[in-house]
Amino acid sequence: MSDCGICLEPLKKPVSIPCGHIHCEKCLRSHIINGKDALASTCPTCRQAFHIATPDLAVVPEKYHKFIQPSIRQVYIDVPSISKLTKEVGSLKTQIKELKRKTKDLDTLCETYEHQLAICDQKERDWKLKVENLLFDNGELRQECESLKSSICMSQKFLSSWRPPFIYAVAMARTPHLPQEVAWTWRGRRRLS
Repeated sequence: MSDCGICLEPLKKPVSIPCGHIHCEKCLRSHIINGKDALASTCPTCRQAFHIATPDLAVVPEKYHKFIQPSIRQVYIDVPSISKLTKEVGSLKTQIKELKRKTKDLDTLCETYEHQLAICDQKERDWKLKVENLLFDNGELRQECESLKSSICMSQKFLSSWRPPFIYAVAMARTPHLPQEVAWTWRGRRRLS
């Protein structure tokens, strides 16, 4: 509800003047009585002049009667009923309860997701550790494989230049000028040049 422009309190028996401003009936009467003119007054808010006296309808032609209205008219302000406000408050309380319930449900859901996220993070760390271990093992196996390859290559070189002992015996038989002790000591141990 609005306040009176004169007493600055909520309106009591509100009345309207031609300019449209609304004041308490008692406050406006006091303002008019304290004024200097008995036939006209001014609005306390905007200072617009208005007539106080109403002409006698007996002397005014009847066709103008519908245009003559009092300068000060009673105003009936529609105050919202308490039952409507009570229903609105009840509706808002229900909405608040529903929002609190939804907030609680969301909090529970967030806690569940946080727990699942922590589990996933732990599993991810475990798998990363396993991958790192496998990569390390793979590196060691590659080194071992390379060392085996190099030893195989060395063995192949040795075997490609090595002659079996019976070849030496045949070679010794062809060269009778070497003593027999020399032939037997070299057999199977070193290659004869």
